[in-house]
Amino acid sequence: MESGTRFGTTPSPDWIPTGTRLAATGVAAVALLAALWRLGRARAGVDFFADDAYYYIVIARNLADTGRATFDGVTRTNGFHPLLLWLEAAGFRTFGTSAPPLATYLAISAALAVIFVLACLAPLLAALRGRGTPANRVLLAVSIMVFGLLVLPRFMAIFLGGMESILVLPLLLVTGWFAWRARYLLAGVFGALLTLARLDTLPYLLAPLALVIL
Repeated sequence: MESGTRFGTTPSPDWIPTGTRLAATGVAAVALLAALWRLGRARAGVDFFADDAYYYIVIARNLADTGRATFDGVTRTNGFHPLLLWLEAAGFRTFGTSAPPLATYLAISAALAVIFVLACLAPLLAALRGRGTPANRVLLAVSIMVFGLLVLPRFMAIFLGGMESILVLPLLLVTGWFAWRARYLLAGVFGALLTLARLDTLPYLLAPLALVIL
């Protein structure tokens, strides 16, 4: 059944069982609460980032200041996945590098929390707004299962620990979405960004995806 709107017609989500709606709402709520909990702990000065996250922050700050990827200000280094470093450097370049460490930590924590929540919500909303096609039913079921696991504290810590894993989640979703829709050019663009986010996604994620498509 379809209902009219000022922009035309929108599909009715009547095909979604009540239990499925509750599961999707629960996952979304837990993702939001998890992000808020992480921000609260960050503001309280506990549950800091993984050690390597500070390595990224120092190099990004130096890159914004000097234009050189260096940890100590003298010797060049390359022990990082590039996309997260570039994004952090762009942030330092835009907002400056003079903020105290705690303010920097809180700002990055907030940015990671936003990415995490949006990555959890996007597939759920896409499926809930769609028609009751087999593809949408699969998308909704898989989204609930996957993000139901990701919001567990053990896995959530991986994505909110200040590391490059937070970029893998949304980029993999977008790459897979465009590949599923047979929009291979866009899938390739986001696949390249996914590789820059974490280089080992090329053999372990993108290569198997390409084989499935071919």
